[in-house]
Formats: sequence, C-alpha cells, structure tokens
Amino acid sequence: MDEITWFKLNELQRRLNIREIPRVVLLIKIDFLSETLAKDLKEVFKCAEVKEAVYYVSQKLHVDPGDVMPIKNYESESMVNNTIGSLAMQALDRMLGYASDYLENKHHPKQDAAT
Repeated sequence: MDEITWFKLNELQRRLNIREIPRVVLLIKIDFLSETLAKDLKEVFKCAEVKEAVYYVSQKLHVDPGDVMPIKNYESESMVNNTIGSLAMQALDRMLGYASDYLENKHHPKQDAAT
C-alpha cells in the first residue's frame, strides 16, 4: 500500500482509539505469501511469511499482533474447505467478542474505585 493509504488508516485508528472502539485487522490472501500455504493452510500460524506479514501490519497500524487475523478468501474453491472456514470463524469469533465487550462496557461503564 502507498503511504497515503497508511496515513488514512492511521487517522482512522486514531479516531477509533478516541472512542475506545476495538480493532481487528483481517490479513487476506495469505495463500499468496508462501507456496506451501497455497497448497496447504494447516500450518498458517507456523509459517514465517505469515508471521512476518502479521508483525509488519501490526507495526504499521499500531495494533497488537494478536489482532491481525490471517484468513484466505474463497476464490477458486468450489467446495467448502474446513481450514479456510476455520480461519474465518476464528476471525469472526474475535470480532464478535470485541463487539460484545465494547457494547457491554458502553452500557455498563466501569465504576471508578474512588466513587
């Protein structure tokens, strides 16, 4: 991505931080990072190229590496693939968890210990 896009994303991050809105980054098309992953996604979390991409994105966008979720898009697959689906479900689970926590905190703000 060009620097203008990174700048716009960082500005969005700043606004989300002000509102305390959690973020998850979907790192898509991970099968293009490695020939091994193009053939078999089961080792996605052990793949050096994925780890490097996750770290790079987390540094550029100032998010925790655990919030950068590698997924693969269904593009050429004609059948459901459990590994692809599992990665998508893990990302969705993380997003729903953050959304639930965010809404819970907005409806029931933490009380200050002094009050």
